[in-house]
Amino acid sequence: MFHTGYSGAIIFSDEYVRNNQLLEKIKPTGQTKFSDAAGNEIISKTAILNQLNINTIKFKNVPISYFDSQVKIQYINIFGGDLIKRFNWIFSPDFKTIYFKSNSHFYDSYYQL
Repeated sequence: MFHTGYSGAIIFSDEYVRNNQLLEKIKPTGQTKFSDAAGNEIISKTAILNQLNINTIKFKNVPISYFDSQVKIQYINIFGGDLIKRFNWIFSPDFKTIYFKSNSHFYDSYYQL
């Protein structure tokens, strides 16, 4: 999902984190604890992904976020503003095809979470 209101690069879904064993593979660089309305503790972690491939484009040292909690709250992967701004985007009318081309922000520093 594209989320222009999220200033970071990527938030991975709980399923993606579990299926790709991110908790075991990636060392967190930070974490935040908060509680939901029912009082359940939610842990949000940040880390640096060594490489992210999108089609033929390779990004290095991408800051990511993910959750490490018993309560599963993140059901989809989010492509945030920090990656969105690096491209010019064209969506087909039926949203089945996306065209993108790097722009002048492609080499900007990443937003630090």
